[in-house]
Order: sequence, then C-alpha cells, then structure tokens
Amino acid sequence: MRRLLLLAAVTLAACSPPSGSTTATTSSTETATVTTPVQIACNALAPDITKTVRLTHPPVAVAALPDLAGGPIEPGRYDLTSGNALDGAPEWTDARAVTLEVSEDHAVVTMNWAATTPGADIERWTATFHQGPPAQLSFSCGRSGDISVHGAATHTELRLRMPDPGGAGSDAFVFTRRG
Repeated sequence: MRRLLLLAAVTLAACSPPSGSTTATTSSTETATVTTPVQIACNALAPDITKTVRLTHPPVAVAALPDLAGGPIEPGRYDLTSGNALDGAPEWTDARAVTLEVSEDHAVVTMNWAATTPGADIERWTATFHQGPPAQLSFSCGRSGDISVHGAATHTELRLRMPDPGGAGSDAFVFTRRG
C-alpha cells in the first residue's frame, strides 16, 4: 500500500507545475519528498556547431570601433560569424556556436539566443528589444534585467554591441542572416 501511495504522489507531482520539490504523506508517520530539478527552456533554438567563433581582443589598430548606425532589424535567424571582447571583457577560451533569432509580433521585437561549445549544454535567453534611444534588451528568460545595446543592421548582417554578462567591458558581435 505504501508503494502505491508513493507512486501516486510521484505521478501527481509530475503532472503539477514544477515547484522544485513535492512532499507526499504515505502514512501518519512517514513522509516521502521527491525533488525534481526545475529546468526552463527559454527557446528551442539549436546553434549550428559547424559555425564556431572565439571572441578575442581586437588588434590595437581596430580597437576603436565605429558607432553603430542602428536601422531596422530583419526578422530571421542569424549565426555569429565574428566578434570581439572590448573594454576589458574576457575573451572566450573556447570557440562557441551562437544563433540569434529575431521575431516581430504586433510591433514587439523578440530576440532568442542559443550558444554552446561543442559537447556542452546550450545556454539560452529570451529578451524583448526596445529600439530606444537608448536601445535596450529586457530579459524575460535565462537572464534578468535590462541592458543597453548598440546595433547596426542590413538585410544580411546584424552587428550588436552589449555589456559582457560577467560585468566587465562589452562584447561586439557580427551575425550573418541565414539564407
């Protein structure tokens, strides 16, 4: 009977929204706690691991990057093709594959990010893009808060400059739109 009650408690916990842990009473003297990890997938993007990039510090001659002119961002999927760590941001020690998906629905621009190093878990975030000025990303999943961003867009390329997630400096990304 105890096994049946425990099985029923586990089954109910699996059907409930994730809460981190569920407690089930199996009798007046015994309690079983089932802990389930809460994992939230911000998006379903999968980076193309054949397209990896390392962020490095730019040569001194090109360290002063020009201002980014802005412009409308075309909805679609973009792959990171190059980038630089700026103003003391750390370089990436491993090459990463990064995909950025831009979508627009009722004048709301959403960006979904997915990044990984081959063989590792995928890091994901979702944010709403506010054109500004200043342009901002407001994170709704995977990261929190708002950050200022600078960008330039053409039909086939998206350049973004944003604060490094570690808090030091900024990262300059160049994305190419998928066919």
